[in-house]
Amino acid sequence: MRRLEPCLLALASAMLAGHAQAHGGGDALGIPAEPGWRAGLAIAGAWLGAEADTALPAPALSGYLTSGETPSDRSGLGLEHATLDLAGRVALGPASLGAAFAYGWHGEDGSHVETAWLNLQARTDAGIVAGGGRRRVPMGNAIDQAGNFDRFAQVPLAKRAILNDDWITDGALLGWQRDHAEVLPWLTRLEVGAWKGEVFPGGPGAPAAPSARVQVSAGGWVFDAFVSHLEPQQRATRAQGSSTGHSHSQPDCSASLRFLSCFDGRVELLAGSARWQTPWQGVSLAVSALLRDEQGDLYSENGDVLYEGQTWGGWFDAAWQIHPQFDAALRLETLHASHDLKGPGASLVARDANLLPYDAAQRGELSLGWSPYPKLTLRASVGQERVASLDTRYGAFRLIWVPDQLFGGRW
Repeated sequence: MRRLEPCLLALASAMLAGHAQAHGGGDALGIPAEPGWRAGLAIAGAWLGAEADTALPAPALSGYLTSGETPSDRSGLGLEHATLDLAGRVALGPASLGAAFAYGWHGEDGSHVETAWLNLQARTDAGIVAGGGRRRVPMGNAIDQAGNFDRFAQVPLAKRAILNDDWITDGALLGWQRDHAEVLPWLTRLEVGAWKGEVFPGGPGAPAAPSARVQVSAGGWVFDAFVSHLEPQQRATRAQGSSTGHSHSQPDCSASLRFLSCFDGRVELLAGSARWQTPWQGVSLAVSALLRDEQGDLYSENGDVLYEGQTWGGWFDAAWQIHPQFDAALRLETLHASHDLKGPGASLVARDANLLPYDAAQRGELSLGWSPYPKLTLRASVGQERVASLDTRYGAFRLIWVPDQLFGGRW
C-alpha cells in the first residue's frame, strides 16, 4: 500500500470526477412526476486496499453499543452496491398514485428489498403526500445519500454505529412539500411517520416508532431536522467476531444469551444536516450529525444492569465542481459515545456488549474522479481512519453508473 499511495495520488490528480447522485433523481424513490413509468439499474463496483492488508470496513467498532455485526471484508475488487428498481405513477382524477420498488445487492452480504412503497398525492398542486410500505427512513438528503452511490468509499462511521448503516423498515409517512414560494417561503417540507420498530436501532416486539422531520431553506442553505422515539425489546448485540456480514435481521434473545447481550428500554434518535450552495462557483458544503440516546436494561450471560448511553457523531463534506466532468470532494468524520452501567457484573456486561475498550473514531477521505459520460463516474480516493485504536490508511478506485432510467414511458 505504501508503494501504491504515490500512484493513487498521481492518478487521483488526473481523474477529478463528477458526483454520482443518489439513485432516483429528484424524487428519492424515483417515482415519475407525471403519469408514466420507469425502470432503472444502478451499479457501483470498487477496488479497496489498506496498508498491512487491514480489512475494510474495520471489523470492530469497540466502545459502541451496536448490532455487533462484523462487516464482510471488501478489500480487493468486488461489487459495492447495485439496485434494480421500477417506479410508476397513474392519475386518479385530481389525485395520483405512485409506486416504487427497488431490490439491492451489497457485495457478499446477499440481497434484499430496499424499497416497496406506495404514494398517494391528493392533488398535483397541494404538496400533500401519504405513503406506506418499505423504504429507507428519510432523514434528509445529506444523511440518506451518504454511503449510497456516494462520492466516498465507505459508509460514514456515525451511520454504521447509530443506524446499522441504514434504517430500512416498514412504515407509513404523511408529508407536505411547499409548492408555492409565497406560502411560508422558508418552510419547504414537513413529514410525520410511524415505523416498524423491530429492526436496529429498534428491537423485536417493539411498538411502532413515531418520527417527525422538518426542512427549511434560505439563501442557498437547506436545513433538515429529524427525531424518532423507539422502545426496543430484546435488541441483540452480537459478541465481536461471532458473525460475519451485514444483515437487517436480529438474533433471538429469548432463545439463548450465548454470544449475545440484549437491551430493553427506550431510544431517542435525532438527526440533523445543513447544506450550503456557496456563492463560489461549483463549491458546496454540508454537515450532518446523528445522536442515539438510550436508557433501559442491558443484560448478558454475566449480568443484568441499568444502562444509560449516548452515541453521537457526524461528518463534514466539501465538494468542488471544477468542470462539468470533474470534481473533488473531502469528507471528515468523527464518532463518540458515553456509557453508564449500574448493577452487579457491570464490567462483565460492558465487555459482552463490546463497550470496552472505548476509543473515539475518526476518518478523513479525499475523493477525486472523472465523468467521461453522463451518469458514469470513475473515482479515486485516499483516506485514513482511526477505529478501535488502529490507524489505517487506505485507497480505492470505484466505478459508479447511475442512469436516470434504462427504460420508461408515459401513459
